[in-house]
Amino acid sequence: MRRRCSRARRCAGVPVGPNGAEPLPLRNVSTYPASIPVLLSPEPCGPTGPFLLVLVPSAAEHAEQRQAVRDTWGGGTPPKPPETLQNAPQMPETPRNAPKTPRNAPETPENAPQTPRNAAETFQNAPQMPETPRNAPETPENAPETPQNAAVAPSTRTIFVVGVPPSRAASRALREEWWRHGDVLQGAFPDAYGTLTLKTLLLLRWAASRCPGARFLLKADDDVFVNVPALARHLRAPALPRRLYLGRVHWWVPPNRDPSSPHHVPAALYPASRFPPYCSGTAYVLSRAAALAVLAAAPQVPFVGPEDVWVGLCARRAGLAPRHTARLAGAMRVPLDGCCYGEVLFSAHRLRPDDMRKVWGVLTGGGNGCGALERALGVLRCRVMAARAGGGW
Repeated sequence: MRRRCSRARRCAGVPVGPNGAEPLPLRNVSTYPASIPVLLSPEPCGPTGPFLLVLVPSAAEHAEQRQAVRDTWGGGTPPKPPETLQNAPQMPETPRNAPKTPRNAPETPENAPQTPRNAAETFQNAPQMPETPRNAPETPENAPETPQNAAVAPSTRTIFVVGVPPSRAASRALREEWWRHGDVLQGAFPDAYGTLTLKTLLLLRWAASRCPGARFLLKADDDVFVNVPALARHLRAPALPRRLYLGRVHWWVPPNRDPSSPHHVPAALYPASRFPPYCSGTAYVLSRAAALAVLAAAPQVPFVGPEDVWVGLCARRAGLAPRHTARLAGAMRVPLDGCCYGEVLFSAHRLRPDDMRKVWGVLTGGGNGCGALERALGVLRCRVMAARAGGGW
């Protein structure tokens, strides 16, 4: 009897070795950068690190998007949502002439984030994140959840990664933003769509060397809204694998061979007809062990774009299978709805800064956004709403 293919392999003929490791048909791995000079860097994390380190690739000119993330989901934890979003109050901006407070006071040389001692500092030789031994005694970092600590809001930290903008004025503005907020990581490469994979590698290296205590890494675009409390509750589930690569999985996508496309993948770099499964780059999660596995495999994988494909190829090389969840909505643009944003989805894509503030105003207003039927339908309901609004799936 002929053996049927599993869903994970989709009969694509991609060879899989022991434990899922694969001799990928990749060429020209010399394109992998051994080092990336760093121009601006945030302060390292503390000894324990946050529960969730949020890593946001951003274009240098997207200052408004970065500020919207800081003002909303990237800087706090909302309570339960109210019933509707129609009359949601806008989150007030900090007035330019507001009195100085610890939150909006300008940085001083004493409390400002420090620059690298050397402008060409790199992370290629940085210490790796320590693995937790399987039989290690339980500590606050790796202990299972209990009623006492399950209710505590998880610690988070948000870092934005950018390249070098084309103008000196933009570079000065970016440096001032870094001085004010201390959350910008800048690599010495052009700030362009084509360097998104390089940004992803840089932020993973920074996380491994400067924030080794973070239990999970969330990579999210700067136009994505993330329900951090809901995602953190999911990540606290005891049944999740130790090497977790979580997102909305794309299955066996063919490479784009159009030379005029920004997603062009030459056959010389990747000759196979399909990519292995990978998580949508709009928002995905890597556990500490999974991030280390991706970094360890990266030197054997060329810089294939888009960046989410490259991360998927590194994961495949490391024998790391992506785990699908429809609650990380991928490229789906969901209409502003308290039920979808507050209780169903972990992430939603393509939100303008004013949309982010509107959603945040609702989620911080209290109340309940879902009835019993709406909650039961969950993702299906949000998907139907997105389709009606032309948001896609």
